[in-house]
Amino acid sequence: MRLLLSITVSVALAMFTLVGCGGNGSGFDSDGGDASTDGTVGMDSPFGFGDTGTGDGAGCVGLQCQQTCPTGTITGTVYDPANINGLYNVFVYVPNDPLDAITDGPICAQCQAPASGSPVASATTDYKGDFTITNPPIGTNLSLVMQLGKWRRHISNLTFTCGPNPQADHSLRFPTKQHETSPDDNIPLMAMTTGCDSAECFFLGRIGIDKSEFTDGVTGTGRVRMFISPNYSGGTFPGVTASSTTLFTGAGEMAKFDIIFDACECDTYDRGGAGSTDVGYKNFLSYLNSGGRAFTTHYYYNFFASTTQCFSDTTCQGQTPLPTVGAWEGNQGLAMAPAADCPNNTQGPSCLTIDTAIPKGMALAQWYQNNNTKIEPTWGGEKFGYVGLTDIREDMGKLDPTFVTAGTATPWLYASGSNTFPTNYDGYYFSFNTPMGTDPTTQCGRAIYSDVHLDNEYSGSFPGYCPANPNTSDHAPNELALEFLFFDLSSCVQNDTQPPPPPPF
Repeated sequence: MRLLLSITVSVALAMFTLVGCGGNGSGFDSDGGDASTDGTVGMDSPFGFGDTGTGDGAGCVGLQCQQTCPTGTITGTVYDPANINGLYNVFVYVPNDPLDAITDGPICAQCQAPASGSPVASATTDYKGDFTITNPPIGTNLSLVMQLGKWRRHISNLTFTCGPNPQADHSLRFPTKQHETSPDDNIPLMAMTTGCDSAECFFLGRIGIDKSEFTDGVTGTGRVRMFISPNYSGGTFPGVTASSTTLFTGAGEMAKFDIIFDACECDTYDRGGAGSTDVGYKNFLSYLNSGGRAFTTHYYYNFFASTTQCFSDTTCQGQTPLPTVGAWEGNQGLAMAPAADCPNNTQGPSCLTIDTAIPKGMALAQWYQNNNTKIEPTWGGEKFGYVGLTDIREDMGKLDPTFVTAGTATPWLYASGSNTFPTNYDGYYFSFNTPMGTDPTTQCGRAIYSDVHLDNEYSGSFPGYCPANPNTSDHAPNELALEFLFFDLSSCVQNDTQPPPPPPF
């Protein structure tokens, strides 16, 4: 399931930007993390230009002059906001200058929030969330920044000595609230439409976003703006009246948000607008092509499929302008028999294969295996490279190999069994970059399609109906796998056949 940078007036900066976000893969190690942890940002670094700042007093600036201990290290683990699972591909660095504010809404740039503050020493987390920064500046009142796309946390008042500087376990995590402990703490601005899947509980319990951030889609100020589907009959959201119709068909509404997350609506409802004018579909395509990020699932296949691909679904209006990446086949409701690769999957049952042929796919397999023991004893025991899921569907048959081999579409989870990969298989989770059919190095948007469900629709008032412990849900393995992929949605757009480079700075 395989599932864009502005030209500057400075030639050197333009060269730097292309290297920093272009996906050449230098410095990638076998763990799925960034091996370039020597702390340099100079001419000898594969990702930057400028003075190395080794502290010899010759041309150093600010904290570069305090990089006097090449053997010094900073180590730690970066966790999700819930402070449970370590996160992959997080850029961790010591800033030399104040950080720039992160603006809301998409721009057509592969990395929409470069690492600001002139990093002097940095590293990228591996699949466990672990990192090692070498040659940090030595002294007091220092800072550490963790960033993945528009997710950011700034920890201040730290002291680094000439030697090991391990950060206490679970002391480093992404924020649960906007500006939680620093004005620099940031959560992407997200629009969430309600549906049969209670995705709001996924955000609250699994990801760890504070309940105060869930507010009305139009009048609210939280980082998760809620839009109620006209076809929704589940729980209630105090203070929320905005309609998903407003989000889809209103001029410029989508462009306000960094991420749009659409929960399954239990049918292929028309999202095009009154009179089937296709306005909702055109808005969606425009949003993606301008750098937007969107997560869609199950019946939202009509955002991608044409009317003729909706089969007998009378409510599926489909559309014509949005390119497709494969052969849509409508809601098949497929559930596969348990497989020896997923021995404990007795509730679903289905067993899917992770595409470990790509660097991020390998990291997903490692990450999932490292964390699935937390959802025992009901689940677990999968062989490496497999995930045992429940309540999945099949709406995409075969991805177009043209898009897959070109690096536009990225398969993540596909059906195990007799199908051959990547030319003939059933895709259950994939991402693709936009604008479709363009050079992968200039694409700036990303769309995700998932046939993997989250928790079922609840009744009552949010957040009271959400499970206190997300690992007790019968959709726990689904949510665990989707956590990795949700944070990847926030990261820089790239050709996913390459290891992820650090963001430009």
